[in-house]
Amino acid sequence: MNDLERRNSDRADVRMPPAVLFLPMVLAVAFHYLVWPLGFSLPQVLGGWITRVVVGGLVGLTGFGLSGLAIVQFRKTGQKVDVGQSTTSIIRTGPYRLSRNPMYLAAMLVHLGIGIGTGSAWVLVSLAPAVVMAHFLAIIPEENYLARKFGDEYRSYKASVRRWL
Repeated sequence: MNDLERRNSDRADVRMPPAVLFLPMVLAVAFHYLVWPLGFSLPQVLGGWITRVVVGGLVGLTGFGLSGLAIVQFRKTGQKVDVGQSTTSIIRTGPYRLSRNPMYLAAMLVHLGIGIGTGSAWVLVSLAPAVVMAHFLAIIPEENYLARKFGDEYRSYKASVRRWL
């Protein structure tokens, strides 16, 4: 095995950039605004559109904050956030104490926040395909890689921390 093959084998077999997870949301927003608006609103007694925008904004900002905390943990361990890079250790601190996938969870919170904030039912519905994509195209390949590379250490972590929350 040459050096290039070794480097390519020491990484998760994730075949898409994480930004692809936002594709269902982008398509849903386009569909909502260009083809068939399907919105929802809260009753005025619950604050109407103002409450919807505030709640959506808080959910989205929570996602951005969670992502930032996860990135800090990567930097503390000297690892790259890029899924195409080798993982040198299992991160068990920060948000990784509560979720094995805080970056994907953060992306889903941003997606949910945009759906709530815009009042687009299409964006909310598009969250389901985004979660399925994250699960099968990113999380499963990453988990398989980590199990191969770290063995019992990863299995112990996996047994003690939930995938999402």
